[in-house]
Amino acid sequence: MDCTYKTNRYKMSLLNVVGVSSFNTTFFVAFAFIQEEKEHLYSWALKNIKALYHGISYPSVIAIDRDLALLNALEKELPTSQVLLCIWHINKNVTKNCKSMFPTIDSWKVFYSKWEKIMYSTTKHEFECQWESMKEKFGTNSIPVAYLNNLSLKVSSNNDNNTLRLERTLKSQSLNNKKSFTLRLEPGTLESQSKKITITLRGSSLERSSLID
Repeated sequence: MDCTYKTNRYKMSLLNVVGVSSFNTTFFVAFAFIQEEKEHLYSWALKNIKALYHGISYPSVIAIDRDLALLNALEKELPTSQVLLCIWHINKNVTKNCKSMFPTIDSWKVFYSKWEKIMYSTTKHEFECQWESMKEKFGTNSIPVAYLNNLSLKVSSNNDNNTLRLERTLKSQSLNNKKSFTLRLEPGTLESQSKKITITLRGSSLERSSLID
């Protein structure tokens, strides 16, 4: 769920909503022209989108960029949906804000490589080890590490049902507030869930191939 930035003749933002199928393909859900990327306009669009869901559940996971107005609207209109930041937007912002801090391209590549290892950690232990490695390499109080720390990425485990959760807390520089959004996969770890998803997709591909043959 994301907006284009006034690329049409009317200079209005175009909110696009797409979904992902079990075959890992995308499909179009809805779009809406809005005058501004404001919370009340996002809420209006979301209310109309919710009207499309007759007899079916709302999406369990929604991926967006770091738009606080949209985050607030989703919290009100779709409180049961888990909100995730798009990893492409995260990496784009890290590159934009941190790359210029490094004197050489090689030093930047080392930093970004360590950042990717953090982002793609599959267990809590791996995440914590990679984060400590980043701080040891570049310094806990260095500007790029401080920027990453401001994103407040952390992994926490729920001991009651052995569930691994990835929490991202976004701190707005203009607002003194803090919001947490959690992707929850249960039961098991992210690694085990990834294997299940892979097996499911492979099974679906085999079934589709047999139908074609």
